[in-house]
Amino acid sequence: MKKTIKKIFWVWQYEKEEEWLNEMASDGWTLDSYSFFKYTFRKEQDNDRYTVRLAFENQKQDEYIDFIEGTGAEYIGKCFNWMYFRKNNKLGKFELLSDVDSKIKQLKRIFMMLSIIFIANIINIFNIFFNLRVGKFLFLLLPLFALVILGYASIRILLIIKKLKSQRVLHE
Repeated sequence: MKKTIKKIFWVWQYEKEEEWLNEMASDGWTLDSYSFFKYTFRKEQDNDRYTVRLAFENQKQDEYIDFIEGTGAEYIGKCFNWMYFRKNNKLGKFELLSDVDSKIKQLKRIFMMLSIIFIANIINIFNIFFNLRVGKFLFLLLPLFALVILGYASIRILLIIKKLKSQRVLHE
């Protein structure tokens, strides 16, 4: 049996998304596929439970997938640079980001991607602005909205990095 759920998680909510996917898995619904805000689950047998993990990787994705699959995990799919994996709990614990430093490293990769898109969007806004004719200012609304969302996402990512760094100091 399968079911599909449409749900939105922002880039800074990847841990919340992972937590939700694992709650679904603990209820017997394992992530089967993912596309833009669309999760497809399959119902598992009572004794089969999975752990789902997300990874943001922007380089050497094929090598990374092979490496993770070598641990017994299954590659579910990807959306942009986000990759989804699952592993049967019978095969042992499944962690991709097991320490603070690896979490910070992933967040810095996300921040770099957001920064590049942010800068490209600023260039796009200037291009639209200087080529606008009277009455065409509506064309600026979508890029301006995207700029606000990207800026907010970047700030949220930086705050998470700051929090993780302070946690790391406490544990040292």
